[in-house]
Amino acid sequence: MRVFCRVNFTADANSVGLDLEATELLIFGNPKIGTLLLQSDQRIGLDLPLKALVRATPKGETFVDVQDPIDLAAKYRVTDLEIVAKMQQMVHRIVQEATGEAL
Repeated sequence: MRVFCRVNFTADANSVGLDLEATELLIFGNPKIGTLLLQSDQRIGLDLPLKALVRATPKGETFVDVQDPIDLAAKYRVTDLEIVAKMQQMVHRIVQEATGEAL
């Protein structure tokens, strides 16, 4: 798994004089697995690589919102569900490591 890009929405907001609780978008994935899905239906490239939004609340809580690979598979009618299940396990493991909580 590789992080391709980080978008710091808070820094961007601050750069134009606006306030925003800590909010960052992580764009990540595995090119080998993503390519297998693209071979199945290239349109899935609209939603790949995967994304996770890490955000803080005014109460100091942190949340991680992620795209569920199962939802993407359904949207693009991907039939290799073994690959999708592995992606989902990876996403759940990453979120659990980051937050200490399971999805």
